[in-house]
Amino acid sequence: MNALIRRLCADAPVVTDGAWGTQLQARGLPIGDSPDAWNLRHPDRVEQVALAYVFAGSRVILTNTFGANRIAL
Repeated sequence: MNALIRRLCADAPVVTDGAWGTQLQARGLPIGDSPDAWNLRHPDRVEQVALAYVFAGSRVILTNTFGANRIAL
């Protein structure tokens, strides 16, 4: 059994990478600003997105790191 399947069976959260732009825009991120930079500038709002997924019952939680690289940041 692969690691992802084992974690899902164990009821543990699984963290993956993905875009959070829409969720952060709903929390004040201006269009055109870097969602990834908000990890440092507004960690409380980034955490709100993750917690919203947890409270909604998500088993797989995305991270706000889609464009986090030295060129983009």
